[in-house]
Amino acid sequence: MNFQNKPKNIAVVGGGLYGLTIAIRLSREGHSVVVYEKNQDILKSASGINQYRIHRGYHYPRSPITIKECQKSYLLFEDEYKDAVINDFSHYYCISSKDSLVSGEEYLNVCDKYGLEYQLCSMPLVSKDAVDVSIKVKENSLDVLRLRDVLWSRIKELGVKINLNTEATKNLLGSYDFVVLATY
Repeated sequence: MNFQNKPKNIAVVGGGLYGLTIAIRLSREGHSVVVYEKNQDILKSASGINQYRIHRGYHYPRSPITIKECQKSYLLFEDEYKDAVINDFSHYYCISSKDSLVSGEEYLNVCDKYGLEYQLCSMPLVSKDAVDVSIKVKENSLDVLRLRDVLWSRIKELGVKINLNTEATKNLLGSYDFVVLATY
């Protein structure tokens, strides 16, 4: 982001991964950044309670745009947060044989079309009657506790101010040049 070469006062609402990454990047560009987070610590909502997968696109067989965005950002994310990446185990995806919005064949076609590597597999704990297809994939995970440490370190190093336990109100945000909403 380039704001006409003049440093700005910017508020970021949300202390999750997206909000903090934005705050860090803006601070690196010379802007004064303040983050408002309603929880008692960073990464306490969606960023800290998800599946901890660094998505490559497998979750989104009905959204080519999302698959492409995942593929584009996957390596960038792993490079930026390499100290918090766990890469020594595999993940599995199963497509239900009942009430699924995509069939197993359609799912595999999407994987093939977008270069999402997989191995067909059977899973003894999953009923063969309930699953149309099961695949094993190479998709890294995230150590959210380590990520929290990495983010706190960068935030402190850059002088980004964080207001925890603080709801972002119109009164608080009114004095900033820009406000970035990074909430879920």
